[in-house]
Amino acid sequence: MKIEIRNYVVPSIPMALLLIILVTIIWFSDLFIHKSIQSVNAGNALSVELNQYFNQHLAISNIVSLLLTALNALLLGQLNNKYTIIRTRTFLPVLFYVLLMACWHETHTVVLSHLVLSFVMVAMFVIFNVYRNRNASEQAFLSSFLVAVSSLFFEPMILYIPLLWIGLILFHSLSLRNFLATIIGAVTPWILYLVVRAYLQPDILWLNQLTSSFDIGFSVLTRPFSEIIYLIVLFILFMIGLVGLTSNMNQDSMQTRSMLIFIIYFAFLSFIYSMIFVKHFFVFLPFVGLGYALLLSHPVTLKKGNFFGIIFMIFIFVNIIFVAFNILFPPQ
Repeated sequence: MKIEIRNYVVPSIPMALLLIILVTIIWFSDLFIHKSIQSVNAGNALSVELNQYFNQHLAISNIVSLLLTALNALLLGQLNNKYTIIRTRTFLPVLFYVLLMACWHETHTVVLSHLVLSFVMVAMFVIFNVYRNRNASEQAFLSSFLVAVSSLFFEPMILYIPLLWIGLILFHSLSLRNFLATIIGAVTPWILYLVVRAYLQPDILWLNQLTSSFDIGFSVLTRPFSEIIYLIVLFILFMIGLVGLTSNMNQDSMQTRSMLIFIIYFAFLSFIYSMIFVKHFFVFLPFVGLGYALLLSHPVTLKKGNFFGIIFMIFIFVNIIFVAFNILFPPQ
């Protein structure tokens, strides 16, 4: 029996609207389990205050984070189309991304995480434009500046700067000029921030808060057992998709391969950061979801045969079952 997923890869307008409605219903299902949603207190004082506000106003946080997720989904679709990361028209990156965000209920209250992801996605648009351009100092500066601005909300975000250097190498654009531009772009927002903060709070005790943002731990181990099983299944599906992607990359252009490798690094770094920074597990999940959605969509869209059709069906059902299980048996 042939499994046909073409209607999901390139859906008609009614089908696309139906999928959006279903995802929206899943998104607001956390209103049934709001008492079990873990609050997030990560970032600087302003970020913590905003997180606390959104934790206490679930309906508002759901709406704002949904709008930001829609914006990021639009950016994801444009990123894929502009740079032809998947060499055919496909709706799957957007579908996979919004479905993951809808199912990961704790991310709905971490509104700033979706906002800083927007900054990082714009930085990806910029850095992808430097392919074989060793004099792209403006783009190098802007991409690192955007990442640095996002780190003002959540300090560990600054650790994406080395990824930009890897990108310059992958895109054959590494030069002293471009490298120095990324350094200047990274330190500029922080110099301004530190000067203003030191002026407003001369005791500089707030520096302890900056260092505490990098506390190491494994908060995933404290999550419910059902959620750990769910994450393991998603990880297995991702690794299967990654094997399918790498086996198919020889048909892509060299520029596209470089961008795919960059996104692979991005996905794994985001996953590692979410695992090791105990205060930022939920903060990095939208970044993980972005890389996951784009990379899994590649083989599911392009590979012929039933195997990746089955992977698609498993991915959809696993997420729906996860949400249904949380509604029926809310985590304690």
